[in-house]
Amino acid sequence: MINRDDEIILRHHKLDPLPPIEHNLSPHDVLDQWRSLYGDAPDACWPIADTPSAASAS
Repeated sequence: MINRDDEIILRHHKLDPLPPIEHNLSPHDVLDQWRSLYGDAPDACWPIADTPSAASAS
């Protein structure tokens, strides 16, 4: 996600495989490595960006 100042404020990392193609890999296969790279907090798997509401943007 990019804000109005063209700064990256959120990066998404794919968590689920695409079943018809990537049927051999699941998040559980790489969970230990994922935690070492991105941490153990809930926002490591489900990041949230603080975005202004539409009302405050005007």
